[in-house]
Amino acid sequence: MQLKLKQVYCMALLGLLLSALQIVAGLYESKATLYQSESLQEFIKFVEKHNKRYLTNQELYARFTRFKNNRQVVDELNSRVPKGDTANYGVTVFSDSTTDEFVKRLNFMDDILADERLTLKEDFYIDPIDPPVSVNETLSTDKLPLEIDWTEQAIVSPVKDQTTCSSCAVFASIETIESAWALKNGKLYTLAIQENLDCGPTNPCVAGSSYNYNYILLIHLGGIPMNTTYKYTSTRSDCKLDKISSSDRLVSISNYWLVNYPTDGYMMSVVSKFGPVGLAINANTLQFYESGIIDSEVTGCSEMVNHAVLLVGYGETEDRIKFWKLKNTWGEKWGEKGYFRLIRGKNACGINRLMSGPYI
Repeated sequence: MQLKLKQVYCMALLGLLLSALQIVAGLYESKATLYQSESLQEFIKFVEKHNKRYLTNQELYARFTRFKNNRQVVDELNSRVPKGDTANYGVTVFSDSTTDEFVKRLNFMDDILADERLTLKEDFYIDPIDPPVSVNETLSTDKLPLEIDWTEQAIVSPVKDQTTCSSCAVFASIETIESAWALKNGKLYTLAIQENLDCGPTNPCVAGSSYNYNYILLIHLGGIPMNTTYKYTSTRSDCKLDKISSSDRLVSISNYWLVNYPTDGYMMSVVSKFGPVGLAINANTLQFYESGIIDSEVTGCSEMVNHAVLLVGYGETEDRIKFWKLKNTWGEKWGEKGYFRLIRGKNACGINRLMSGPYI
């Protein structure tokens, strides 16, 4: 019964799309030509999979045109992938978006610059303390595990979706806390993101934010409630601080740490010993990522960071391609069920720019 309903829905959607596209396109293509179009068939699947809704025929046609153009970009990206490279690019939730629209979601504030904004409120700012491993310590990767994946243990919460809010740093900061708390106390909570959007001095959805901003705010708030207590709405709303009791704040942090320009060995040491940590990358080339290991030398990925992600491990393929494994916040339908991999050893997409974590 469900299959029949789905088939009816798809046929209705197809008819609607054909009619709208014909109207807006000025009948440049016949209905038969449109129906046989491979791009249109892919677009219909895309609309259904990602529950896309367009308000006007003009918007529908514009998004379809953008979808077709982006397929050409995907083909060009895949053509650059050399033998031995495992990255694959294709249709994603962002396939109907322009580059500018996609980049607007990537609003991570580099912490060195963010410090200047935060010091405008002297009573708000709290300095980070030393990281758990000294940056001056000589690290031998020979003594570290060859691979580690914290998602195989119960210390990484389910993949989330920030949607259109530029809240990547809020998610990454709180997810480092979820994992650090689980490692120390044996309990994994899915913690609230929304309070950081509502109750801070700036609006992360519009202005973006940084790791230090979010850790400092959480220290001032005195703890973090569960996501079920303070649900995510992906937009800044009225602060509900007075409605959250102290008993609702199940998890708290005492301080935080930041390391600028960590080496690969340092990153491997910290993540293997202390669990997932927050990183910053340039995510411009992730718009059409589907699976595999991204090599910035292939994609031309910049080292200017604009997106916060969670480092959950590292490893090496059978072909001896070394990689980092990272958790994103664009939902489970994106990438490798919400995760992606970057090549290790090349500062791919600026991954060696910044590393951060909390103290429980």
